[in-house]
Amino acid sequence: MKTLEEVVSLLWNRASDRLTFEELNGISQFAGDAPLMVRNLASVCGNLGALVAEDKDGAWFQDREALSQLLWSLQSQAETIHSLVRLKAEAGTKVDELLGWDVKAKIDARDRRAKQ
Repeated sequence: MKTLEEVVSLLWNRASDRLTFEELNGISQFAGDAPLMVRNLASVCGNLGALVAEDKDGAWFQDREALSQLLWSLQSQAETIHSLVRLKAEAGTKVDELLGWDVKAKIDARDRRAKQ
């Protein structure tokens, strides 16, 4: 296994059928932090862009090793967020199945909420 996504996928495939409703629901709620993580990562990338734009003499990113480590760190953060989003979706689907919700039931519930 080379990525976090592969590890999460392996663990999910082995454990998902054994998790309780409460555990599945907890996973789907925990993974809800992914939007905040995306905003933080976007902020870091934006600030780095501003730093590079203002760097008149090119001093900030002359160290190739440091730059590659920074970019790999950003890649790792993005992969972590992607894994959480996928986990949230998978757990949410299992929760819906345990509740007996199909796609039509979810649409009907959403429409009822919109009318309130």
